[in-house]
Amino acid sequence: MHDHLKVLKKAIDATKERAHTYDKGTSGVEQNFTRAASIASLWLDKPVSARDVALVLASVKMARIAMAPTHEDSFVDLVNYVAFGASFSLPLANGHYDEQALAAKIDLAAEEIATGT
Repeated sequence: MHDHLKVLKKAIDATKERAHTYDKGTSGVEQNFTRAASIASLWLDKPVSARDVALVLASVKMARIAMAPTHEDSFVDLVNYVAFGASFSLPLANGHYDEQALAAKIDLAAEEIATGT
């Protein structure tokens, strides 16, 4: 398997693993990013969106990569933060993030990466 596919597979696996730990409610990942955005909005005294949080976290990962360019976990996390930021930016069904559709896409992508299709 190509190295970039390994990083993508690890990113998918990390998303699944962290979902079991952090996404205990019905709205999962979007709720966590929205909660973080609400907290950041209070601290900054200006509106912050879930997308903004994802992009700030991606920036943190890029800063860490600059200091430790061989630490693979930072690249894995960066892939996920950018993916979440994109998903929060794209038009959403029913005005919110579709957690079930994401889970199905993650499973499909993991299968395609594993089988090389």
